[in-house]
Amino acid sequence: MGQAAVRTALAELAARFGPLVPLGNGHEARVFRSGPWVLKVYPPRERQLAFAEAKNLARAGFGERVREVLVLESGHGVLVLRHFPGLPFAPERFDGRALGFLSGFVLRLHRLPEPGRVEEAPLRERIRRFEEELRFFKPAAPVFQAVKERLFRVVGTPLVFAHRDLWAGNVLLAEDGQVFVVDWGRAGPEDAARDLAILKTGSLDLLGPEVALAVLARIVRQYPEPARLWARLGFWIPLTYLHDLYWFRTKAPEGFEAAVAEKLPTALRLAERFPELWEVSPCGSSA
Repeated sequence: MGQAAVRTALAELAARFGPLVPLGNGHEARVFRSGPWVLKVYPPRERQLAFAEAKNLARAGFGERVREVLVLESGHGVLVLRHFPGLPFAPERFDGRALGFLSGFVLRLHRLPEPGRVEEAPLRERIRRFEEELRFFKPAAPVFQAVKERLFRVVGTPLVFAHRDLWAGNVLLAEDGQVFVVDWGRAGPEDAARDLAILKTGSLDLLGPEVALAVLARIVRQYPEPARLWARLGFWIPLTYLHDLYWFRTKAPEGFEAAVAEKLPTALRLAERFPELWEVSPCGSSA
C-alpha cells in the first residue's frame, strides 16, 4: 500500500469508527481494532478479497460476526467484524470446552460440499517441487517415500469447503471455550483431511506430539467413515510437514534449522507409524 493512500484510508476509518489500534499485518491486509470492531483493510488492487472473505465467513457459520464490507474513497476494501474476545491457540487456553467447539466447527464446515475431487497430477507436482528444493536434506527422504506410497489414498476424494490455513494464529480461543477462526481469504475446495492436517501441524502440535495425535483422533471419530479419513491423514500430515520445511527453506532460510529440529522428528515418526495406525484406527474400525 502507498503510504499516502494508507493514511487517507486510515483517516477515513478513524472518522467513522474512532481511534484505530493496530493488531498486525496479514498476507494481504492490515488489521485494526476500534472499540467493538475489527477492521481488516485490503489495498485497492485486492479489495475484492474483503467481499470474498465476508462470503466465506457467512458460509462457515460466522456471518453474524460480519458487520459490513466497505470500499473507501481511496479504493481500499475494508471488512468490518465484530470483535471476538479470544487469543491465538495456545495450550493454556485449550480445554475440553474448546475441543468441543473446535471439533463441532470443523465437522460442520466439512459437511459443505464443493465440486470436484482430489487430483493426482497437482499433488505429484507439489511433491516433486518440495523434493527438488530439499534434495540436499537427506534426513527427509523417509517422509518423501511415505507420501509417495500413500498418495493413492487421497486421489479421487470428494472436495469440501475448507479453511486451508488452520494454524494457531488463525484459531482464536475465548475464556469460555468458544472458538472463532479468522483469515478466510484462502478458503475454498479441499480434502477435509488436509484441513485437519494443517490444524494438527499448525495448532494441535503446540499441545505436544502425543496429545496432539490423541486430540486429532477425537475429532476424526465424529466424521463419517472416520477410518478412511484417518488413512488420508497418513498422507496429508507428512506432506504438510514437508511443506513447512519447504516454506522455511525458500521464504525464511534463517529459520530452517529450527524448523527441522521442531518438525522433522514428528514427521519421521508419523511417516513410519501411520500405516499401523490406520489398520487399527483410533475410531475402532478397520481401515
